[in-house]
Amino acid sequence: MSKDFRSQRKLSISCSQPMAIPSSRFDSPVEKTKKKAKCVLSVNVGEAPAMRGTAMYEVKVAYNNNKQTRMVKTLKEFLTFKSMFQLLALTSKKGNNCCTLCQDVSTLPCISTKVSGCSDNAAEVLDLFLSNLIEKLQLCSSATILECSGHMGVVSIMTEFLELRHGLYFCQEDDPYSSDEDTLPISHCSLSKSLSRQFASYDAVC
Repeated sequence: MSKDFRSQRKLSISCSQPMAIPSSRFDSPVEKTKKKAKCVLSVNVGEAPAMRGTAMYEVKVAYNNNKQTRMVKTLKEFLTFKSMFQLLALTSKKGNNCCTLCQDVSTLPCISTKVSGCSDNAAEVLDLFLSNLIEKLQLCSSATILECSGHMGVVSIMTEFLELRHGLYFCQEDDPYSSDEDTLPISHCSLSKSLSRQFASYDAVC
C-alpha cells in the first residue's frame, strides 16, 4: 500500500500494542546453538521374552533423544553388574584405589537393594537401580567423570554394561565435553578384557 493511496483514501495504520512477530523456521545458526538441548542419557529396563527358561530384560538407551540403542541382558548379567558395585563398596571402605565418586556411589541405598528373578517387579527394581546410578553420575562434572574413568570404578562398570564408548555420556552440564555429540557415538563394542572377569579375579583374592 503506497503513501499516495493512503492519503487519497484518508487511511492510516496504527498499532496500540506491539505486534508479536512469530518465530521463523529459518532461525540463525547462532540461535539454534543457544536453543540446543542438554545432552542427556536415559535408560529404561523392561521385560523381554524368556529364552530357554532364562529371564531376559531389555535395556533401552537413549542419548539426547536422537540416538538410541537397545540390548538384552539376562538376570545373571544384572546380578554380576550389581555385585561389582558391592565389591566396589568393600574396597572403597579400605580406601584402595577409589576416587570420590566411587566412594559416594558405594553409599547409595540402591547398592544394597535385593534383586530376584522370582519377583513380579524385577524389571522395575532393575530400572530403578540403573536410574539411581545414572542420576548420581549426571550430577557430576565432566572433570569428575574423567577422573573416575582413569581407574576400574563406577564409570568403567557403567560404560561396559551399557555398551558406551565413553564415560562422558553421563555428563549433563553445558560444556565442550557434553555438547560435542560427534565424539560420543553409541557403540556395541566391549573392552578387550571384560570388567566382570577382572572383578572376579579381585573377588577371588579377597
